[in-house]
Amino acid sequence: MKTKRSLSLPAQPNLSMVVKSALTCAFLCHGFFAFGQRPGAPDSEDKAEKIQALRIAYFVEQLDLTAEESTQFWPVWNAIEDDLKTHMKGIRDVEDGITQGLDDNQIQRELETLKRLQLEGIEMRFEAVEEAAKIIGYARAAQLQRIERDFRSRIMRARMQQEQRPMNRRPRR
Repeated sequence: MKTKRSLSLPAQPNLSMVVKSALTCAFLCHGFFAFGQRPGAPDSEDKAEKIQALRIAYFVEQLDLTAEESTQFWPVWNAIEDDLKTHMKGIRDVEDGITQGLDDNQIQRELETLKRLQLEGIEMRFEAVEEAAKIIGYARAAQLQRIERDFRSRIMRARMQQEQRPMNRRPRR
């Protein structure tokens, strides 16, 4: 004789778990469908804002940030990210300059500059973790680079899937 199985749910769902589940669902659903336009299209600024919103949601979920921590963390982290982007642009400029018909002495000087800039970039990343740790603690601050890398991988996978999908077909649900 077969007995009926009943699924029992917890009496009170944990609000934190509900919020995390909703953010994860929103991230996954929206992440796959948010990239219909090509870069440079009129909606590219809107797309950048959507990606930033997804990034914030992903970080908040992964770091388990409270509302108070989030209001302290994001202004500091955004300033750090801006500094790192500016620094990386300087590195790319030096790398691009090396290929432009320089003699060996000039290339050697440019390589020394590149080495110095890359070492400064490493130091900047460690300082970023130190700054974040003042707000969220070392255990979570140490995860920031991994979380950023994971987020970028998810975005790239979503973009690749979007490009592989025929344009006239609707996405499967």
